[in-house]
Amino acid sequence: MTDPFAGIVGHSQALAQLRSQLETDRLAHAYLFVGEAGLGKSIAARSLATALLPEAPLTRHPDYWEDDRIKPLSINEIRLLPDKPPEFHELSLQAFLNLKPAIGSRRVALVANVGRLRDQDQGVLLKTLEEPHPHRVIVLTSPSLNPFVVLPTVVSRCQRVFFHPVPAPEIEKLLVGHGVDAKRAGLLADLSSGRPGWAMRRAHDAGVIELHHQWTRAGGAAKATRRTRLCSPSPAGRSSCAGAC
Repeated sequence: MTDPFAGIVGHSQALAQLRSQLETDRLAHAYLFVGEAGLGKSIAARSLATALLPEAPLTRHPDYWEDDRIKPLSINEIRLLPDKPPEFHELSLQAFLNLKPAIGSRRVALVANVGRLRDQDQGVLLKTLEEPHPHRVIVLTSPSLNPFVVLPTVVSRCQRVFFHPVPAPEIEKLLVGHGVDAKRAGLLADLSSGRPGWAMRRAHDAGVIELHHQWTRAGGAAKATRRTRLCSPSPAGRSSCAGAC
C-alpha cells in the first residue's frame, strides 16, 4: 500500500500510530490532533481521509465533510436539525454523519481548530462523539488541550495524536523539494520555529526575508546604541561600561 503520509515531514511517532491503525483497520471513531498552528495537523488529517476514501478526490467525495475556516463554526453547521439551513455546508455535521456512506465504506469528517466552537456548541458535538455511528471517523484539531480551548469531555472521547515542532533540516529539505532556493529554504527553516506549514506559506513571500533583515539590522543598531551609552565616559573621566566594552 502506498504511504498516505509520504509528503509530510516530521511527526514520526504520530504518523507511525496512524499507519499502524490503517494497516490493521483498527481506527478510532474520533481523533484529536494536538499541536500549534502550522505543524501539519490538517494535512495529516486529510491524508488519513484520503487513505480511507480512495474512491475520489476529497474535494468532490460525497463521504467527506470538512470545515477549516477561520470564522467561528455556528451551531447550525453542527446539529442534526438546525434552526436555519447551514450557511457553509450542504448538510450539518450530524446530518452528514447520520447518512450511510454514498460510495465508500466510511464517512469521514474534519473539524479544524475545534476551539472555534463555543462551549455549548462543543457540547452538541460531544453527543456525536459519545454515540458514534459505525464506519465513521471524525478528526478534530486543536492547538492545545487547555480546557478554555477544548472541553475536557470532548478530549476524553477522542484518541489524542500529538504533533511537535519539526527539525529545521527536514523543513529545509521539504522547501528545496518544492523548488525553493537552498539559501532561502535554510533561512525560512530557521525562522519557522519548527512549523513546516508556516514555511511553505512563506516560501514565495519576498517580504518575509526582507522583514527579517530589517529586524536584524534594527536589533544590531539597538545593541550598538546601548553599548555606546554603557561605555561613555562619566563626568569623572571614568568609563561606565563595567567591562561591557
